[in-house]
Amino acid sequence: ASSVEDIDITTVGVCPGSGAHVLSQCTPPPDLIFTGELSHHDALAVTERGACVITLFHSNSERGYLHSVLLPQLTEKLTLEWERIRKEMKSSNGGTKGWSDGIEEILEDEGCEVALSGVDRDPFGIVVLVET
Repeated sequence: ASSVEDIDITTVGVCPGSGAHVLSQCTPPPDLIFTGELSHHDALAVTERGACVITLFHSNSERGYLHSVLLPQLTEKLTLEWERIRKEMKSSNGGTKGWSDGIEEILEDEGCEVALSGVDRDPFGIVVLVET
């Protein structure tokens, strides 16, 4: 068995949540994997080829990714798509006039928002048994 000092890490794979399928598609596979969770057999396959796995718990790994990466990406894409839809609908009807009041009001609203829930619940808990 190798010691930590013998491990040579040249590539790193990162996948929030459950990363087994995504990271198994990497060619060549990374020497170090950061993910939320891996099954026993997936982790064993990684270590058998001499690589390392660090699991961060599923929810812990996703929360930071959702906030710092996915939220800005979704906001940008939604803003662009909403602008495209507004222009298309306005031009197809000669402007916003002629639409019902509710639709007209919606089409005048330039804003859109992607909301990220602040409430999360990991389905796993930690139980500490203490003999009494």
